[in-house]
Amino acid sequence: MSHNPQTFSTAPVYGDELGPQLHGYLGHRPRFLTYVLTRNPAWCDDVTTEASETCADRLGQSLDQAIAELSGRFGEDPRSWRWGDVHTARLHHRLFGRIPVLRRLTNLDVATDGGFYTVNRGANWLGNADAPYAHVHGAGLRAIYDLADLSRSRFMIATGQSGNPLSRHYRDLVEPWRDGQWLTLGVDRESLEEGGHGRLTLRPR
Repeated sequence: MSHNPQTFSTAPVYGDELGPQLHGYLGHRPRFLTYVLTRNPAWCDDVTTEASETCADRLGQSLDQAIAELSGRFGEDPRSWRWGDVHTARLHHRLFGRIPVLRRLTNLDVATDGGFYTVNRGANWLGNADAPYAHVHGAGLRAIYDLADLSRSRFMIATGQSGNPLSRHYRDLVEPWRDGQWLTLGVDRESLEEGGHGRLTLRPR
C-alpha cells in the first residue's frame, strides 16, 4: 500500500507553505511545532483556502487524518494496532541483499520497539511513502563499560558475530539485540580465546 506524504499528521501545519518542497522536510519536528503552537500560530492558517484556520482547526484535521491513515492500514480497532507490525529493523546484507535468491538467506527483519526520543533509539523517516514507520536508524553496537571492573562491561551487536551467512553466528544475536540483552567478553585476550567457540583465519592468495 502506497501513501501520500500529505496524509501524515505534521503535513497540514506547514504543507501548504512548503508545497513541492514538503517531501524533503517531512519528519519529526517537535521544536518547530512547539514554536508554531506557542509563538507563531500564523503557520496554522492554510494559505490555499479563503478561510482563516486556527491551530485548533489544523490539529483536529491532523488527528482525523492520522486516525484514517492508521485505520486504513490496521483496521478500525485501535486495540489491535501494534507498533512492531510496521516498526521493523531491516538488517540487510549490503551485497547479497540485492540478489533475488541470496537475499532470502542473508536479509534479516525483526520487529522492534523504540522511536526517535527513546533511550533505545529506533528512528523512522516519514518521507518514505512505502515504509514511513520502518526502523531505519539506531544502535547497531551497544556497549556499557564498567570502569571499576572492565570484565563486567556489557556488549551487544546486531546481527551476529560472523559475517558468513552459513555460520550459526550470522544471525544468532538478532533477537537478543532487539530485546536489549547483552554479553560480557572478559578482560584480556587469553580469557577471550579460552571462551571462544572457534577461530576464523583469512589467508589471502
